[in-house]
Amino acid sequence: IWCSMNFYYANDLPTLLQQFSECLNPGGLLISIHEGLSNERCQPSEHIIGRFIPALKGNNRSFNHGEIRSAMQQAGFSMLPQHTMMSLYGPLVVDIGSIR
Repeated sequence: IWCSMNFYYANDLPTLLQQFSECLNPGGLLISIHEGLSNERCQPSEHIIGRFIPALKGNNRSFNHGEIRSAMQQAGFSMLPQHTMMSLYGPLVVDIGSIR
């Protein structure tokens, strides 16, 4: 399952991740590419600027660094090493979890 910058629309991320873990066969992967806010949610600046308008409209659903990874672990995923990749939108965190 490939999830790139779309968890903003999940009303209940833990439940969604639990459903993903139940749908995958052993060896299946969930790949999440998302921002990871840090420094009291003020960095990286590219994500703060990009999420400003949605936040003003009431969709203030950004993720702290490690938040998605932790939710994946709680849903039963075994986590592979975390990576950060540069994009046109700033640094993005790549979390990959597998089902045993």
